[in-house]
Amino acid sequence: MVRRATEVLGINYVAGWMRSRIPSLDNQTPYALLKTEDGRKQIERVLLKIQHGVY
Repeated sequence: MVRRATEVLGINYVAGWMRSRIPSLDNQTPYALLKTEDGRKQIERVLLKIQHGVY
């Protein structure tokens, strides 16, 4: 998942993003959501939206 986030966000932004509370993830950090399959799916959906310019 970190590799995917790096592809979308870039190496300079991924570490900060992974530790930031993201509103579209119910103000949870992507890092915290990595622990569950559902959490990883939520992260992937957000990354797809970012990649396609929805955010």
